[in-house]
Parts: sequence; structure tokens; C-alpha cells
Amino acid sequence: MAHFDVAIIGGGTGGYSAALRAAENGLKVALIEKEKIGGTCLHKGCIPTKALIEASSLYSRAKESPLFGINHKDLSIDWARTQKYKTDVVNELYNGLLSLIKARAIDVIKGEAKFISSKKVAVNGSEIDASSYVIATGSSPKSIDAFPNSELILDSDGILQLENIPQSLVIIGGGYIGIEFASLFNGIGCQVSVIEAAPDILMHNDEQIRQMLAHTLIKNGVNIETAAQIESVEEDGNKVTVIAKNSSVQEFVADKVLVAVGRNANTGSLGLENTSIEIEKGFIRVDENLMSAEENVYAIGDCINTPQLAHVSFAEGIAVADYIANNEAVFPHYNAIPAVVYSNPQLASVGMTQEEVEITGQTPKTAIFNFAANAKAVISNEKEGIAKIVADENDTILGIHIFGPDASNLISEAMLAVGWEAKIDELASLIHPHPTFSEVIGEAALKLTGKPLHSL
Repeated sequence: MAHFDVAIIGGGTGGYSAALRAAENGLKVALIEKEKIGGTCLHKGCIPTKALIEASSLYSRAKESPLFGINHKDLSIDWARTQKYKTDVVNELYNGLLSLIKARAIDVIKGEAKFISSKKVAVNGSEIDASSYVIATGSSPKSIDAFPNSELILDSDGILQLENIPQSLVIIGGGYIGIEFASLFNGIGCQVSVIEAAPDILMHNDEQIRQMLAHTLIKNGVNIETAAQIESVEEDGNKVTVIAKNSSVQEFVADKVLVAVGRNANTGSLGLENTSIEIEKGFIRVDENLMSAEENVYAIGDCINTPQLAHVSFAEGIAVADYIANNEAVFPHYNAIPAVVYSNPQLASVGMTQEEVEITGQTPKTAIFNFAANAKAVISNEKEGIAKIVADENDTILGIHIFGPDASNLISEAMLAVGWEAKIDELASLIHPHPTFSEVIGEAALKLTGKPLHSL
């Protein structure tokens, strides 16, 4: 029977980051994965999705080229080549990851692990013994049992494999996954409708920011129906008919339907009943050190009740590997986790929203700066959007929210400000290079001091 210092179950972002760090810490590591190292993010989520979004954004951008004096004829999308580009991106990152795993002498075991006890797991009929275990089994797209089993009704995994661009698409769910796909397919000429049960899309985001994005999507031709309940979904030949009801009953007929109503933690086949590990609200219950009810078993990533984001699982994997090796670690500060919606323009957020601060009884200080007054945005003709800062009565920055070009990169500076509890004047004093999009954050901070520069 093979013995390891740590055996990691699941080779996605959390699992492989834990494995890489544990090996760096001098531990003998087993990484157990039933499919491909890299998991959902690399093969079915973040990376292939963003590759397609990049293509869609580039196509939309190319339509503006005459403004810059660059003329083109017969602009079109070769979807087969776009899909090949997506696959090439995934393969390049996958091969790089495999090289890292090999270089750090990590034992990769292909198969599905099941706990025999808290001390042993079985994989492919063989037993593995480890001093510590890390469960990093991720999550899978939620399905709706009442919907028909049809090739026309897809989840976020299936829609990435489309051989042709649908002429029409109904997306059930207005969270970040649904909105990213809405922006993607709208950008390449597909008629998109989004149906959301909540009063608004992206309900976890700042209200002002999310409503700006909704307005942009609607302006670009996306139909958004909120506070809507699905009455029925039926396949009719090569079309799907969706009946939804909000203030009225509406019928949507589309080539494809995407179900994007969240994700379920993958815990069902782990044999947890053979341990003392507890499930709470569908997730593995862990303490502040990400330790389960079994003191030698940890859990990270989408299978625990923390933000289901790849960068969170990276941080959790690193922290757990350090804790196992050294009995101390820096664990994620969940109040300063940046989140991005890769729409066009992008939306990014970190910290508290204005509404969340108001719920606490405080009166927040807020300021916004429009991209339209930013020189780089004018140069690139990407003037839509704002940067918004939310601070408390003592001038401590509680949240920063951005809707606009390159928001996914701009939010990293905002993360530092929120995570380090910076004051308004500290952020306002930072010098941003000119002309860059990054200036919108400094300008918003200056406005909040009462002494704006390029705004009133």
C-alpha cells in the first residue's frame, strides 16, 4: 500500500495548487484525478469560456475599426477556427501545467477516490494511505429535473462544444455565468434572451453597476426578463419553446437553451459516510483552517461554502498545503476577494456594495468617475462605464466596483485598497500612469476627498 504525506482528491485549480505548494514544502504528494489535471476551470470553465469571449470581443471591436481609419471588407467569424483557437489555448496551458506537476515529482493517480476511513482511500481497487488528505472535488452545473432531456438544452459545459453559432439562445439564469454567455453570443450576432427569477441580474453586485451593465446589454439587443418564473420548456423539432411569467406570460422560441442556475458541490461519491466529515447546505463543513470534522482531512474550493471562484481555490490550496507542512498559513481574506463578470464591457467588484453598507445602518460615502472623462478611454473609444468607491464614515475604503474596459485588471489595485483597509486620501495620493484606464480609480478617490481633478 502506497503511503504519502498528503493525498489530494481532485486535480482542479484548488487541488493542483495544493499539490504544487505541498511539493515545494518537501512533502510526498499524491494527486488523484478521474479526468484531466486542471479540472473545470482549465477544461470546461474559466479558460475556454474566456477564450471564446476574447474572440467575441475582438469581433465587436473590429467593427469599430473604420473610426480609426482602418477599413475592412466582409468581416465574419469562422466558428470552427474560433473553437480551434479555444482548444489550442487550453492545450497550451494544460501542457504547461503537466510539466510543473512532473518537475515537482508529484504522483498523479488517475481514478476516482473513495474514503474507506479517514486514514485510507481506495482508487481503482488499490488502497492509498496518507497522513493528510485534501478534498478538492469541485462542482458541477446544476440541472433542472423538470426540463426535457434534449441536445438543444445545454449546461455551461455543453455550450462550449457547439459546432455552430445558434441564431437564437435563451439563457435561464442571470448570474455571472449566464451574463457572460449572453454577452459572448450577443457579440457574435446571436439573438439572446436572459430569464432570471430574481428582481435583477447579478444580484450580488452593486445595484448601480449591475443596472448599467443590464442597460448596455439591452441596448445591444439582449432581451432581459427579471422576476420571471419558468412555466414550461418543450422541445419542438429543432427548436425549444420556453414559457416564462413575470408581469405577463411570454413565449421564447430558440435554437438552444442554456441552463445557468448555479453549481452543486461534488461530494456524493467520496464515501464520506465512512468518516465523520459533515455536509452542511450541500457543502463540506470546515473550520477557519479549512479542516473538516476529521482533523487530518481538509477541503477547499467549490466543495466548501466559500466563493466559487478559481482564484479563491488557488489561495485555499496554497494555504492548506502550508498549514499541513508548517501548522501555520495565511488563509484567504474573504471580505477582499475580487470577482469579475467577463461581459463587454467588463464588471469587477471587491468588498462591500453601497447597499450592503446601508444595511448595517451606516451612511456610506460614495463617489463615481466616468470612463468618458478618462483620456485612455477616449483614445480607445471605450468610454462606457464608471469606477465607484464606497467608504465608511471614517474614510476607510470598504468596496470598489468597476464597470468598464479592462475592469478585470483594474480590480487588483482595488483589492489592495480594500484588503489593507486603505483610507480615501491614501488611495487618492497614489500616482497612476497617464494615459491609462487605471486613472479612473485615482480620480474617483480624488472626487471622494472633495477635490476632483478631471471631474466636477
